[in-house]
Amino acid sequence: MNSEELSKLVEEYKAGKKAVMGSIYSFTIKKVYLYIYSKVGNKNWTEDIVSETYLTLFGILSKFDGSSKLETFIIGIANNKIRQYFSKIKESHSLEDEEEFLIVEDDELEESTKNKFLKEKLNEILKKLPENYQNVLIYRFIKSNTIKDTAKILKISEANVRVIQNRAIKKAVEIANQININ
Repeated sequence: MNSEELSKLVEEYKAGKKAVMGSIYSFTIKKVYLYIYSKVGNKNWTEDIVSETYLTLFGILSKFDGSSKLETFIIGIANNKIRQYFSKIKESHSLEDEEEFLIVEDDELEESTKNKFLKEKLNEILKKLPENYQNVLIYRFIKSNTIKDTAKILKISEANVRVIQNRAIKKAVEIANQININ
């Protein structure tokens, strides 16, 4: 399913066809789940936040104006839910629970968990890409090189870097959608 088909599903939902909720959920869940997990680093919390995100989405989807991609809209909802979730945790924890909450607050641990998960998934995805795709993605996004610098390093044209980058990202997304996230 592509973005155009997703937009059609949203229009059907707005027209009262609530049965398309499952299709919208199926199309977007992997990206949303991975995004939330990368932010919270805990499977149970991720599942709670995913549930809240989709409950909110289907409550306000009829107001979605299409000025952004639906996935971007959902990630915005997810960010709000993540903030709310951590606020609830902070408010509800008593002094007895302070030690457990400190783990949530510890940026280094959270960053470490998030980085480990992302590195594992990134390595898994990169290994499945052709070498030229790997090189462009590594130089552009891991080493943060410009298109111009990447072209010089790989001895290809800037236009070729852009083409390979776009193809590599599309292929990486396809692979990411195939990876089992459980």
